[in-house]
Parts: sequence; structure tokens; C-alpha cells
Amino acid sequence: MFAEEKYRTFGRRFWAGIIDGLVLSPLTLVDTAATLTHQPKWILVSWAIVSVCAYPAYSILMHGFFGRTVGKRVMHVVVLDVSEQRRLSFSQAFLRDLGLVFFSSLHLVNLVRTIIVYGVFDDNSYMPTWMRAFIGLGGLIWYSIELLTALLNDTQRAIHDRIAGTVVVDEGAVPLRIMKRLFGDSKTGSVSILG
Repeated sequence: MFAEEKYRTFGRRFWAGIIDGLVLSPLTLVDTAATLTHQPKWILVSWAIVSVCAYPAYSILMHGFFGRTVGKRVMHVVVLDVSEQRRLSFSQAFLRDLGLVFFSSLHLVNLVRTIIVYGVFDDNSYMPTWMRAFIGLGGLIWYSIELLTALLNDTQRAIHDRIAGTVVVDEGAVPLRIMKRLFGDSKTGSVSILG
């Protein structure tokens, strides 16, 4: 199977994910500080919520508002409704990240439990073996399904795109009039920096 040119976004989506990880990488510095210092439990729990929810929130909000993240913008791809005639809705943005939300929720529950019981910001050392295996194996299986579904169909739609009714396309393949309608400024006709 060969994807039509506008759908050949797999490699760029990979690099977009790396870029988005870099955008949020400053959070890891605070995570490290939280791990190495003794803070009151309420501060650690508050930071755990911010830290663990940051990536899912970033992804859902960026896709919901702009149809793409910073990484996708840099890599010139855009997420559209499967009709390719309108932006994805916030519910579609949430559905695209359902796997991420699920595994992040498990991570957050364990991290908050660890903070409350042991008073430390360390989810690996205190995570029950069964949970570590479930999250690790479950995440690996989900990621594998994502890769296979994206690689084995003509539109390179991953399972999250199928769940949400979305498709990722090369922004250059989207007619300018549609890009302006979807992401542009109606007064000037220009496309916004993030849109």
C-alpha cells in the first residue's frame, strides 16, 4: 500500500513528537528538583498533577484550538476532521489522546499515592511491580498498534485518528482557501502563526 502524497506524514509526525517533547522538557527540570528536595506533600501532589497532565493537556488544547501542536506546525502537517473540510473539534482532540490520557491517569494515581504514603516524588521506586508491568506493557502494546495502523493503510491514520475521526495531512496539500477558512484571519486572509 502506498499512501497518497498528502498523507505521507509518518516521519514528520515522529519528529513533531520529538519537538513537542522539547517544548515541554523544562518540566523535567522541576521534576528533578521535586525528586531531590523535601517539600510538603501538598506541593508535591500539586506539582504531580501539573507535571503529569501537562503533555495530554498541551496536545488536546493545541489540537483543539489550532489543529496541530508546535511540533506539527514546524513539520508542516495539520490534523483535520476525516472529511478534510473542517478542523477537528475539542471532543475529537480529546479522543485522539485517549490512550495518553488513560496511561497518564494511571501514572498520576500512582505518583500521588507514592507522595501521600512515602512523602517522595518518585513513582518508579515505589510503583508496585504489577502496575509497572501493566503501564509498561500496555503502553508498548498501544504504541505498537498506533505504529501498525499508521503504516498499514493508505491514509496513514493511526488508531487514535480512527477513534477520533481525524486525519493528518501535509499542510501544502490543503487548498489555501480551506486553510484560510480553517485557520486564517478572516479580515486579513492570513494564516496565524500557530494555525
